[in-house]
Amino acid sequence: MINLPYSGLVMTDKEFSMKNTLKVLGIIAFIAVIGFTSAACKGAEEPKSTTYTSVGSDGNTYELVITKDPNRAAYTPQAGDSYVLTITFTDGTKKTSSGKVESGSVDSGFTLKPTSSETTFTVTVSSEKMEAISGTIKTDKGDVAAPANIFAVTNTKDSPKIVTITGFPTEYEEEQLALTLQKTKDDWSLEIGGMGWRVANGSITIPLWKDDKEYTGTGDFYVSFKRYTTDNAGYQTKTKVSINSANTTVRYNDFVYVDSY
Repeated sequence: MINLPYSGLVMTDKEFSMKNTLKVLGIIAFIAVIGFTSAACKGAEEPKSTTYTSVGSDGNTYELVITKDPNRAAYTPQAGDSYVLTITFTDGTKKTSSGKVESGSVDSGFTLKPTSSETTFTVTVSSEKMEAISGTIKTDKGDVAAPANIFAVTNTKDSPKIVTITGFPTEYEEEQLALTLQKTKDDWSLEIGGMGWRVANGSITIPLWKDDKEYTGTGDFYVSFKRYTTDNAGYQTKTKVSINSANTTVRYNDFVYVDSY
């Protein structure tokens, strides 16, 4: 038996133990509610940045990250935010441009102003990709000219495929090429390819099409390109190339001259 001070009441050991157990369970339940509430609040947090990734017609990968101004609650990329643009070149080297979003919006595009520079450049975005870059990009390792065209990259097996050829001799600069894929060296019936793009800075990136649609398939192919010159010279890879990722890079030295193009 337990005497409760100042109450005049007497409680059995069993009743006292049950009362304490209920009190402990109540505290545990209260802590659990706080934990779930905290987790729910965290789950509802606004994103702090947005990333846009694309591949340029120069074969380089462009990744733009815009991070919101910490003094603003709601988040949609806009003027005053900070940005970091990372350019990954076809040889694996990287250059970075960082600074502030000077003006613009998701709908109209952004004007970006690098740190310690008065030279701005512009980007047009849509969803998670860049659709255009224009101007000279000031980076931590010198100036980079914006690519003439830019293509979305989703990095999934069923994404639209593009092929980049690097290492062209200077005689190819600004030359227009057509590109096709073949299952065998002499089979030209697949009708997978692209045309109308030009070599720039020693490389070219061409989106693949089939039946008037972006090609999203995968497989191993011979890659061929044709020069729009007086001799209409054609070139084909010595071995098959795996077209499985969004952007496949092939070196110019991997091609040999062919007569049957």
